[in-house]
Amino acid sequence: MKTGTMRNAVFGAGLFLASMTVANAQVPIDDRDAFEKKYIECIMSGLKNKCFSTLVGTHMTPAAAKSEQSSGFRDGLQIIENPPNFYDSIYKIHPLDRIVKAGTWDSKTYLVEHSNGRISVAYINLLNIKEKWYVASFGFETSREAVGRFLKLPGGVLP
Repeated sequence: MKTGTMRNAVFGAGLFLASMTVANAQVPIDDRDAFEKKYIECIMSGLKNKCFSTLVGTHMTPAAAKSEQSSGFRDGLQIIENPPNFYDSIYKIHPLDRIVKAGTWDSKTYLVEHSNGRISVAYINLLNIKEKWYVASFGFETSREAVGRFLKLPGGVLP
């Protein structure tokens, strides 16, 4: 498997990653707007100081926090906590899409613009369980195909 493809697959497996470091921490999100601001600030920082696994891992759904640990998930967490230099070049984050369903699902997608002209996609999905919001899943997509799908480009591939 190519490194980029593996990295995309690992980032896409984000549902379980952060929960490994904070099992049983299941703290609900008090303010979704404040959480989103911290989430974007963390990405803008280049995912420095393990901000991503700390922020997201603290707010995982109870089911995700109880998920089994595996070497694949540990490897994914290592990538998120020690990102490639690619994330040091983030120039700006643009809100791309938001889907809210039945007051229980809040999905947000962002276009990440890098200083070198490259773009990637970050997404996070929140789930409302008994009137409390948690992180259900998250991910980063860097491949041209994945970014093209998120942008809904004709042919589905970023040129």
